[in-house]
Amino acid sequence: MRNRILIVDDEDSISSIFQIILSELGHSALSASTGEEALKLFQDEGAAIDIAFIDLSLPDLEGTDVIRRIRQMDFQLPIILCTGNSANDMTQVAFSAGANDVLLKPFSVDGIKELLSRHVKPMSL
Repeated sequence: MRNRILIVDDEDSISSIFQIILSELGHSALSASTGEEALKLFQDEGAAIDIAFIDLSLPDLEGTDVIRRIRQMDFQLPIILCTGNSANDMTQVAFSAGANDVLLKPFSVDGIKELLSRHVKPMSL
């Protein structure tokens, strides 16, 4: 069984790279380019989502607002805030919004693997 991962980023190139990496790691991905699109997708598919990677800067909502609204629907979903800002600046902001971790951009395959291993149960064969 593959893990299903929600990617929320308004930059198509980042979403595409994320999807390629996740596919190569054996996961499936859903993507949204706005906060409202992500919330709608989560309402429709939330029970099937294993982890979410949410960008801080979206065109319609801040990523932290999206995280807070998802937290109202699901308290246990692992959520990773993605940002190009320094980790020291964003860690407290991310955690206070309800994120479980921070992924700094530019991200690496190893960074994504580490977060997945830390926050998602291993896939069963």
